[in-house]
Amino acid sequence: MVKNITMEQTTLKPLEIKSTKSVLIIEDEYSVRSLMQDFLTASGYKIDLAASLSEARARIAESRPDCVILDMILPDGSGKELFEPLCSARIPTIITSILSRESVAPILGTLNFHYLAKPFDLNQFLTSVESLVVRAGNDPLAANQAQGLARVEAPGYQPRVPGLVQIAVVDQNADRCAQLCADLAKEGFKAVSVDGNIENLNSEGQGQIDLILLDSQGIAGSVFDACRKIRKDFAIQSVPIVILTNELELFEQWPQNLSVGVDDILSKSINKLELCTRLKSIFERSRHYLNSNPLSHLPGNSTIFQDMQERMNNDKKFTSLYCDLNHFKIFNDRYGFLKGDEVIKYTARLLLQVVHELGESDDLVGHVGGDDFIILTGTAAPSKLSHRIMERFDKEIRRFYSDKDLVREGIDIMDRHSQVVRYPILGIAIVGVNPKVRGLKNPEAISSVGMELKKYVKQYRKSAYLEDRRKTTHPPHNPLNS
Repeated sequence: MVKNITMEQTTLKPLEIKSTKSVLIIEDEYSVRSLMQDFLTASGYKIDLAASLSEARARIAESRPDCVILDMILPDGSGKELFEPLCSARIPTIITSILSRESVAPILGTLNFHYLAKPFDLNQFLTSVESLVVRAGNDPLAANQAQGLARVEAPGYQPRVPGLVQIAVVDQNADRCAQLCADLAKEGFKAVSVDGNIENLNSEGQGQIDLILLDSQGIAGSVFDACRKIRKDFAIQSVPIVILTNELELFEQWPQNLSVGVDDILSKSINKLELCTRLKSIFERSRHYLNSNPLSHLPGNSTIFQDMQERMNNDKKFTSLYCDLNHFKIFNDRYGFLKGDEVIKYTARLLLQVVHELGESDDLVGHVGGDDFIILTGTAAPSKLSHRIMERFDKEIRRFYSDKDLVREGIDIMDRHSQVVRYPILGIAIVGVNPKVRGLKNPEAISSVGMELKKYVKQYRKSAYLEDRRKTTHPPHNPLNS
């Protein structure tokens, strides 16, 4: 139920300063409960566990926790049954659930309740715990360090947990920089301070930077010159840059300096809510751009994996359609990569058009790479969608061939034995995998089955569709020979 999880993250120690506060985790799913326990224990919290309402009531009666993590769906009832006692006791509580925020909206108006929708990010989770403890006056750290500044300045701490936007704040004024880092951390960012020397942006141990925030008064020389240097640094040249300033002339000079790649210039008088909203918007646009395939502009592997994982976490019915072009390398070698790129772009447009025509509103078309595509569709008729793709592809792909190759219905290639081998007109092989049919539990398992079946369907040499309907994990027979 928690996304972006690796073994490295479960052993990470986010804080060097140890807390003496206790957290009660009320969660019936063992894997989620254990992950939260490991992560909070590494942060210095004392952990108590409960897997049901009855166990939770007993734990709270034995010892008042400093914070509670409450799952809404438990074996012996709803987490709502604990709302009143937790609220009356003013115990800081984080509600975690796959249910909508609206279902628990009334309780969220109180001071000590937060809501995290499953799947949630571990850094967001930790920030919520710290925020509630601070707000309740039980912070184990100094108030100005509690919500992330301690992680910024703790000696030796550099690892970045995926999911938390890391902002490098560049400013020679240490106090001003520290205050801005603290403010950003309270809003869920991970802020790291960098002195006015932009050379330190790419220093060893700095970690991945998602956005650079430059204070125009905290940099030696022209801030636009600093931006030019950043754009020439291969390691960080694609990172968004935002300038904070009170200098009116910078706003006036911006149109003449658009080529330096500044994403936004903001006044220092901007309120925190608008600042954070703009930073998040800029980051999301940048992430979408960087994760998109540069040729098709379709979502790449990271977005595909995340979308697939969220569908599985939310128990949504869907089919993964793996689409692969037959003999694309032969076509590319014959006609050149520019013509090959045109075929890839055409295929992307075709998939989008058919999914728009026959799919669901939340279907996703992604580009795995090369001539490999994927469709995550909730339609009850993936076969109909696939056959429509094949029908159009087989008809429209012919326009990319020369008349000579169209006459012979393929491309003749001399093999290493000096024999002429004819490769047919490009076809599209599609494999459908429904994770619920096979009981598949994660995206890796779905992908493995898809790759396994593609080997069979591509033997047909023309457009073909194969849907996996097996309910066992035994290797399949060749469906094309049966």
